[in-house]
Amino acid sequence: MKLHSRHDSQIDGASKLLFRTTDGRLIETVILRIASGRTSLCVSSQVGCAVRCRFCATGQMGIALNLTRDEILDQVIQANHQLRAEGRSIRNVVFMGMGEPLLNEAEVYQALDVLLSPKCFGLSPAHVLVSTVGIPDAMLRCAERFPRLGMALSLHSARQEQRESLIPLARRYPLELLRKAMEQVTSIQRHPLMIEYLLLDGLNDTDQDLHALIAYLRGLRVHINLIPYNPIREGS
Repeated sequence: MKLHSRHDSQIDGASKLLFRTTDGRLIETVILRIASGRTSLCVSSQVGCAVRCRFCATGQMGIALNLTRDEILDQVIQANHQLRAEGRSIRNVVFMGMGEPLLNEAEVYQALDVLLSPKCFGLSPAHVLVSTVGIPDAMLRCAERFPRLGMALSLHSARQEQRESLIPLARRYPLELLRKAMEQVTSIQRHPLMIEYLLLDGLNDTDQDLHALIAYLRGLRVHINLIPYNPIREGS
């Protein structure tokens, strides 16, 4: 892929890389410079996303085209080239960019095999995380194939009606079904399941939402990550 542009944040030190694929489409990759000194990379697995989460700029694109293994890995290679002048290298990779990774299982799994191979990138499974909006069967397949890998679930509400309004795919995979998958995943994987919860003022951050979240996650080995909402422009 060709680097189309680079945008460096003056707030948190992140760098957004915009790449153009061989068929002319643009994807985003974000370098995260953690205060502890670690360097993480947020990679994309698709062009666009068909999940259409209401709060997500990528979801507004609608179209979802799978990236290949090589296009996923190229993001890591080129980010490392960008970081060379800083004396840094990518030590953590998170699949939290454009697209739903578990709707592109074959290519994502091949990319993970290369990232984790001692003969290739040699990343520790503890330093690689796959984020999903919640596709139960695929979550279980991922956990069974990569039991030492990190996994994150974009939950955002523990109330079914509310979650459906935020994530249309939740109609197909209701919270009850998702809870069973979470139980299976946490019984297989070494690390706690990360729960991503985007805070939307007055929408999913009420006392009712808090109590629903506590009840829903009770008994599970999880880590909750509260995320502040960054507004998006319509059509961005």
